[in-house]
Amino acid sequence: EEQYYSEQHSSLINKAYQTLLSPLSRGLYLLELNGVEPVQETDCDADSVFLTEIMEINEKLAEPKSEAILEDIETLIKVKQEELTKELTAAFER
Repeated sequence: EEQYYSEQHSSLINKAYQTLLSPLSRGLYLLELNGVEPVQETDCDADSVFLTEIMEINEKLAEPKSEAILEDIETLIKVKQEELTKELTAAFER
């Protein structure tokens, strides 16, 4: 009985850890705790500028790859990720 109890709680702890590990799942969980139901977006609801950026990155990845191009893409993605994280953090604080 104790082993079963331990396994169940271990499973819950692992699930909680995985939820809190990812910024997206952590944010969604925090919204849920505060009674906010996130809107389920579809591709047609997404920001057209953001979608254009993604398409440009995909086009660059389809081109013949050189180390410089891949580094540029990696830098671009990291910068965009930081921008979006800051925007999301500000939105949560509001």
